[in-house]
Amino acid sequence: MNMFSKAGEWLRYINMHRSINHFSQYTAKLTSEPKIIATLTSLPERMEHVDAAINSILNQTMPVSEIVFSLPERSKRTQQAYQIPERFLRHPKISILRAERDYGPITKLLPVLQREWNNPNSLILCFDDDIVYPSTFVSDLISARKQLGDVALTGVGYTIPPSMRDVDRQQHKNKGANIKKAKQVDILMGAGGFMVQPNMFTEEIMNTEDIPDEAFFADDLWISFNLAKNKVPCYVAPLTSINPVENLRISNSLHSLGRTENLNGSNNEKMMQRFAKHKFLVNSTVS
Repeated sequence: MNMFSKAGEWLRYINMHRSINHFSQYTAKLTSEPKIIATLTSLPERMEHVDAAINSILNQTMPVSEIVFSLPERSKRTQQAYQIPERFLRHPKISILRAERDYGPITKLLPVLQREWNNPNSLILCFDDDIVYPSTFVSDLISARKQLGDVALTGVGYTIPPSMRDVDRQQHKNKGANIKKAKQVDILMGAGGFMVQPNMFTEEIMNTEDIPDEAFFADDLWISFNLAKNKVPCYVAPLTSINPVENLRISNSLHSLGRTENLNGSNNEKMMQRFAKHKFLVNSTVS
C-alpha cells in the first residue's frame, strides 16, 4: 500500500467507529453482483458495540446485498435476553433473523445457511462482531474466488500445528495482508471473515444435536471440519488493503472467546484431534 492508501485506511478505521446512523444509509441503494449475504451474531452485552464491524462491511468497494443479524432470543453464555438497538431495526440493509436457540458463535452461519439451503450457490460472508474489515475485503475474496473456483475463502486461517497444541497455531497462521498468492489452510477463522456456499456442506451440519460440546466454543474448527468432510478446501485470500492498526484488528474484544472459554486452548485442541483422526489435514505429516 502507498502512503495515500494507508492514510485513507486510517481515516476509514476511525470513521467505522461511529454509529451506523451517521453515514452508512446510502449503501442501501448499492446492489451487489454476485449476490452476497453477509451475516454475524453477537452477545447481548456487545450489541451496543458492533457498529464498527457492521460499518466496515457496509462500506466496501464491492457492496454486499444484505447484512443478516442472526440472534437467538436469549444468550446461552450469559442468560441475558437480546435487546436490539433501534438503529439496526431501521437500517434498510440489515435483516434480523431469529435462531431457534443459541448455537454459540456458529449462530452467525446456521440460520442463514438454513434459510438459503435451497439456493445452493448463494454466497454467504460470515464476519465477527468485533473486527474492522479493510475496504477491499469483499472484492479481494471475490477475486480469489474467480481464480480458485468454489472453495471456502477467508482473510486469516491456519494449518494445524504438528504438536496439536493450540498455543503453537500462531506459528502456522496465514494473514491475507501478508501473502501475494492464496494459501491453503486447515482452518478458516471467523476473525478473518469467511465466504462459503450452502452447497459446500452436507445436511449433517444442520443437525445441531450432533455438535460436540467443544465445538460450541470452537466454531471456526467445526465449520472447517464440516467443509473438510465434504472435500471443500479452505484458502486464505490475498488482501490488497489492510486495517492500518493490525491487518484485521479487534476493535471491541469484550467477552471474546480467546479471553474466556477458549483461554486454555482445550476446545480447539479437541477439535484439532478430530481433524487428525479423520485425516483431514493439509499437512499430511501431522498425526
